[in-house]
This record gives sequence, structure tokens and C-alpha cells, in this order.
Amino acid sequence: MLAVVDAAHVFRGEPATSEFVRAAEAIIVTNVVEGDSLNRAHEIVFIEYTPLPDERFQRVPSELEPPVNPDLFYLPPDPLPNVHYSELGA
Repeated sequence: MLAVVDAAHVFRGEPATSEFVRAAEAIIVTNVVEGDSLNRAHEIVFIEYTPLPDERFQRVPSELEPPVNPDLFYLPPDPLPNVHYSELGA
């Protein structure tokens, strides 16, 4: 996937910055996950990245599937702080 991102930059004639490559890698790593989606789907968490002004991202974690019978201590994932793209993967 990173090769596709890099190829897109090469095609445009502008090399990707190291910060951009680290950000792309961080987004891929947090959303390409391995897990048991049949028996433990509630343990699989993805991060939704929404672009904001000034090259920042809002990051919202979400479970593939919430627990079927959450116990008294269940807490859904907390939102993550907004971050500049250059800080992703740093």
C-alpha cells in the first residue's frame, strides 16, 4: 500500500516527504489489522482519520463490533487527540 502512495507522488513529479510517508504508514498500520472477526470481533479496533484544516487529522477509534453482552465495566474506545500529519508515526 505504501508503494502505491509513493507511486502517486512520483507520478505527480513531487517526492513524498518523510513525514508524509510515516503518516501514511501509521494510518495503514492502524487500519490493516489481523483478528478473529467471528469470535472476537469486539477486540478489533479501527481508527477513522478525518482531515481537518492545517494538515491535521481527527482520529476516532471504533470497534468492528461492540460486545454482545457488555459488562458493567465496559467502556467504548476513547477518541484520540487531533494530530498534525507529521506527528503520525513519530
